[in-house]
Amino acid sequence: MLSDTPPWGEGARPAAPRFDTEARFAFPDEDFAFYLDVTKSSWPGREPAWYDARLASDAQELPIHFLFHASERAALEALAELDPKRWCYVWSGGLWVLLHRFGARALPGVIRYAGAVPKVGAEVLARVDHTDVAEVMVWWLAVGGRSALEAWRWRRAHPATFARGALPLLFAEKPRDRAAGAAALRLVDEDAITGVLGELAAGPTREAAEAWLEAGRPIERAGKAKPPKWAPAAPEEALRAAPGDPGLAALPVDALAAAAEGWAGDGKARAPGLWAPAALLVADRDRFVEAVAAWGAAKNKNAVKLSLELAEAMGNDAALRALEPLLKGPYKRMVRERRAALSG
Repeated sequence: MLSDTPPWGEGARPAAPRFDTEARFAFPDEDFAFYLDVTKSSWPGREPAWYDARLASDAQELPIHFLFHASERAALEALAELDPKRWCYVWSGGLWVLLHRFGARALPGVIRYAGAVPKVGAEVLARVDHTDVAEVMVWWLAVGGRSALEAWRWRRAHPATFARGALPLLFAEKPRDRAAGAAALRLVDEDAITGVLGELAAGPTREAAEAWLEAGRPIERAGKAKPPKWAPAAPEEALRAAPGDPGLAALPVDALAAAAEGWAGDGKARAPGLWAPAALLVADRDRFVEAVAAWGAAKNKNAVKLSLELAEAMGNDAALRALEPLLKGPYKRMVRERRAALSG
């Protein structure tokens, strides 16, 4: 549903809600001891003051292990001013060590790095439960691309925190921000949103959010603001919630099938258009299976891989099971890997 009025109707704009959430980290136990050992081996026998001086210098490139060994003050100051272009030799294990050393204080810097280098940062943020991370996931979903797959998984694992990160956007100044927040909340079960609203004190903000929820969670139409790419909409047609995934907007199945065919038809799967196979999967699993099998026959490995990752992220083992006998060679291995990840 698209709307021309924001959630507060004709009244004044209520204040955006604030949620104070304690950061929770799921450190990767199977690898974490190795990461710590690597940091020890990167110590070149210097005192912390040496690293402090280098962090404050104008050096063009700085290895991440400087942050492991510098004083707490200097390391946190460097993280606060982190320019990802200045840092080299950054890997996901290194970011984990920073979070282990500084906890939530390192989170802004890690998020800043993940925004610039999502290939490295997404793996780390996937294991962090915090409202600041929820805001990142809202925008990764809005922008689309490979990072959106991590955001799919994250919001399924942390629906309440995801809602806490998206709700304040309903009250943002820019229509684009409000549209992104509304579209993200359409992906959260209504019970989760209601639970989060229960954390707010009675007042205009809570009343406005509840009115928006009761109105069917409309996405505001204002100026050039558009729904995110993963929530397609036609102005002449109200969006409908697709079965199997709360709030995912789906066009008619035939239109979805045509869009999904075009998505991979040129031999290159265009990641920002992932909404097409995603919506097809939840709207008509059999048509999704047919599409992926066709991409496999056409040897479009990238389209098959992205589609299977989507099926895993959305928890659809039935589609993966149906695809296994239809695909061959590396495609069959992809199915097995995705099923194993889903069961594990």
